[in-house]
Amino acid sequence: MLAFVSDVHLTEPHTKKYEVFLSFLENCKDNKDLEQLFLVGDIFDVWLGHKSFFLKKHEQLLLLLQEIAKTKKVHIFEGNHDFHYNKNWFKKKSILIHKDSYEFVYEQKKWFVCHGDLLNSKDYGYRFFRAFMRTSFIKLLIWLLPGQFSYKVGRMLSSTDAKTQKDYSSFSKEEFIKKWKIWTSRLRQKKDFDVFVCGHYHVRLTENLIFEKEVALNNKRQNTLETYNLGSWLGKSFKYLRVDKKKSEFITINK
Repeated sequence: MLAFVSDVHLTEPHTKKYEVFLSFLENCKDNKDLEQLFLVGDIFDVWLGHKSFFLKKHEQLLLLLQEIAKTKKVHIFEGNHDFHYNKNWFKKKSILIHKDSYEFVYEQKKWFVCHGDLLNSKDYGYRFFRAFMRTSFIKLLIWLLPGQFSYKVGRMLSSTDAKTQKDYSSFSKEEFIKKWKIWTSRLRQKKDFDVFVCGHYHVRLTENLIFEKEVALNNKRQNTLETYNLGSWLGKSFKYLRVDKKKSEFITINK
């Protein structure tokens, strides 16, 4: 069994959402059927660098991830709110970090997983910001600045609090599906995969897309691409994607 979750945007421990997420991780730890856990970006509303401030703030959560990683494969992706996980530190805890995407085979299908922030190739402003945040200058700046100061600045820029009152998305579902088909089609031209999973856009979605693939000259064959957008935890709906040999479905987490 696989479990995927993204865009939780955790802020302070002891909030309801934080407690629900810890409960989810506890269930993952105890679930004997779970093989791999995927945290697909923006798990934290702000994470900037390997600072003791963040390690202490999220200590209980990180300890749980370490426990899970003893018996299952744990993946954590950098999103657009969490930057510069320390690869060596997480590696020592047997947690895999992905700065971009990850491809693997499960149940004879090729899977492609990413946060999703690079899907829109025409979002030049964000792409510049993303590249800038990964420069040596920013890494050095984050290393020099106190973690608490970096966190406060990040929270000011995040503006997540204004979004938690509703299930926030920058798109309507109908508008998003149109864009989703274009973006995944472009990616499919570069990569070969059967299942695509990402987050970022806060639109929880299960969509099977039909593509035509040229197998010979003037001969095309239709094939299906399974796609999932994991949605977000901004609002009152706390869900994760569960995948087993029989089916894939979004599961509501109750505490």
